[in-house]
Amino acid sequence: MKKIMFVIGVLSNGGAERVISTLSKEMSNQGYEVSIVTIFGDNNNYIDDKRIKLYPIKQSYSNKVLRALSIMRMTRQLIKKKNPDIIVSFDATINIYTILSCMGIKNKLVVSERNDPYQNPTNKHIRKVRDILYRFCDGFVFQTEDAKKYFMSNVQEKGTIIPNPIMPDLPYWEEGNYDKTIITASRLTEQKNLPMLIDAYVNVSKRFPDYKLKIFGVGELREKLMDRVRELNLQDRVFLPGFSKNIHNEIKKSHLFVISSNYEGISNSMLEALAIGTPVISTDSPIGGAKMFIKNEENGILTRVGDTNQLSEAISQILSNHRFAIKLSTEARKIREELHPTTISNRWIEYLREIYNSESK
Repeated sequence: MKKIMFVIGVLSNGGAERVISTLSKEMSNQGYEVSIVTIFGDNNNYIDDKRIKLYPIKQSYSNKVLRALSIMRMTRQLIKKKNPDIIVSFDATINIYTILSCMGIKNKLVVSERNDPYQNPTNKHIRKVRDILYRFCDGFVFQTEDAKKYFMSNVQEKGTIIPNPIMPDLPYWEEGNYDKTIITASRLTEQKNLPMLIDAYVNVSKRFPDYKLKIFGVGELREKLMDRVRELNLQDRVFLPGFSKNIHNEIKKSHLFVISSNYEGISNSMLEALAIGTPVISTDSPIGGAKMFIKNEENGILTRVGDTNQLSEAISQILSNHRFAIKLSTEARKIREELHPTTISNRWIEYLREIYNSESK
């Protein structure tokens, strides 16, 4: 196995995109020829390594059916032209495109589930299509055991669980040298339940009026969230700065990092905040990614999904107890060794070699 091709939507503002970026660099360091196909255009905030070949697919069809057919045709042409030893597709919707593009092609295909398969994609008919198409794949990478258990036994038997890598050069939170800021970083979507975070902040701000809330990220709910901020007259205390290439330093200089999601795979920004040492609160959301890495009140705090009051209490607990915050920070940083990119990349390579050397579907 020498040539590895990743397939993703775009390379901007997302956990899966950061994972592919990290894995690509590590695999290139080990001598593999790595390419990335982005089926929804050329947006790229992560890859600047010239060894990694980027193949963005651009098409101008406004009709959804024609656009989908064009994407699959162009993806198939790229695969046949570049002839990778193995193809790795990320994200359920992208996986559907990739599987259909690979029909009748002998290149080995591994798909990776990056979210809660019970709820993502949100359309149940698309989930059903995904479940049917997965029978045509050679291998599967899941983030948690709960995600793996969703699928049929034949999928589970060919699958493995590999968590996300984190960058090796992350900064460190400095106790006593942080801004009075609560921060999150995520896509601005329904899944992330950011209105609950804003409501929790409103509760907390009555006791801690000097603290601000920063919500980094982009997404379709930006205007709705901005309307909520204006409705509460919080324009000078709640900010939506958009996407930041310097997000790790933003996390480092904040007092607290919060994930309020209704469901998740494993939040990359949560893992990075843990590794940085900024105290972390996360909802204990399905499919179990948060509880894989957060031991409640040891290296972070887990709260019930959708429970605004419990989230408010957890935020207040950390803001009011500096010694507790330092304890969480010290324990959380231990995650760095477990999720070092070389360690995780080697697990990927070992699994991909196993699939490459296995018999055909």
